[in-house]
Amino acid sequence: MKKDKRKQSKMLLVSIFVPFILLLIVGYIYIGPLFGLPSAGSLFQENRSDVDQAVEETIAELEQEIIQLQTQLRETENELAVMSSTSQASEEETSVQETATVPEQVNVNTEQENRLRSVVNTYKEMSSKRAAAIIDELPFEEAFAHVQAMDESLRASIIGRLPAEKGAELIERLANEGG
Repeated sequence: MKKDKRKQSKMLLVSIFVPFILLLIVGYIYIGPLFGLPSAGSLFQENRSDVDQAVEETIAELEQEIIQLQTQLRETENELAVMSSTSQASEEETSVQETATVPEQVNVNTEQENRLRSVVNTYKEMSSKRAAAIIDELPFEEAFAHVQAMDESLRASIIGRLPAEKGAELIERLANEGG
């Protein structure tokens, strides 16, 4: 009999205690915000917005890093093109020096070509951006002569940095006259 009374008292306690707890929870969720208490939904939203903000910051940092790496890649490619063209030019100079015995008229042309090669070598030693700025300031015929004397990789890196209109004119003339 005592066991039945204990069971009944436990059941009575549970039947009062559980609804009371549920009433408190429902009251906090629906009535709490009326008294200035934060709602349960806003607690989750604040955490979500913090996470979203952190993710957006990380994405922005990674995008900035990608841009920097792409810039470094372009600069390295330009340097490689300049080095490649420098080695080709030195090989060409060696072959020109081996055939130094030429008639007087050809010597004049060779002297002009040597000056032009010297100018092209100067372009090879500077950045393509700076070389493009210099070529942009030259008269068109002189700029064309300089560009025509360059090897293709150096020419491409420099014309790529020229204003579009002047670059297009030079390429059109190269296509028509060869180069």
